[in-house]
Amino acid sequence: MPSQASLTLPRPGASGRRGPHLDTAAVLVMEIAREVRDPSVTEDRILRLLNRALLDVAGRVRLPGLFTENTVVLDPGAQAVDLPADYHHGLTEVVCLTTRRRLSLAFGLEELARRGGSAVRTSGASRPLAAAAMGAKLLVRPVCDTPTVLLARYFRLPAPMEADTDRPDGLPAHLAPELLITRVCRDLFEGLEEGAAGAKVQTGRFEVRFETAMDRLRIFAGEALALDEPVPDVLGFCRLGDLT
Repeated sequence: MPSQASLTLPRPGASGRRGPHLDTAAVLVMEIAREVRDPSVTEDRILRLLNRALLDVAGRVRLPGLFTENTVVLDPGAQAVDLPADYHHGLTEVVCLTTRRRLSLAFGLEELARRGGSAVRTSGASRPLAAAAMGAKLLVRPVCDTPTVLLARYFRLPAPMEADTDRPDGLPAHLAPELLITRVCRDLFEGLEEGAAGAKVQTGRFEVRFETAMDRLRIFAGEALALDEPVPDVLGFCRLGDLT
């Protein structure tokens, strides 16, 4: 009987699912221990260094998987409000939900004052015009005497790995092992080779591999979208002239 060609379609509910990856916290710890081969390096220490490396790497690059948004409420007369607890870096946009307008982002106190006015002026008729992230605070100008709800978009903290089955949060699966293993091995060998005669061979070797992986991560993440210039307001929140 002649064979009949068939077309395999995705099963309902299965589309978009990711296959299992073996690079869990337990596997990463085991691979690092195998590379270092030093009895003084415990699994708990390796896991702590893995989470520190994850936090550092996520802070260097704007990873698409860690992009999020959250709301904060600015009290009447307040000049600043705490950013969401999971804020890490890279504030990209602030929208005032109270007035339905996007705020102009500033990158310092001087620019904030120039764009938003005085920090002490309060007026019921005023509306927030500019915002800036300073550490874990969101500064807003001008200061208003009514409660203001702000929507902030930013890159959040990655979730730490705690259980053996946890995977690196936010990192692409094809780069996470090389990034974290080489970074932790570099940190460990930097201490283990301290005082040794000659160059720190292992430290240097893992440093080169880590920086190469970081370059690949930057290419993967791409350049973040700049929101300094006005964009068409398709939702009708405000007129284009209000953004300048």
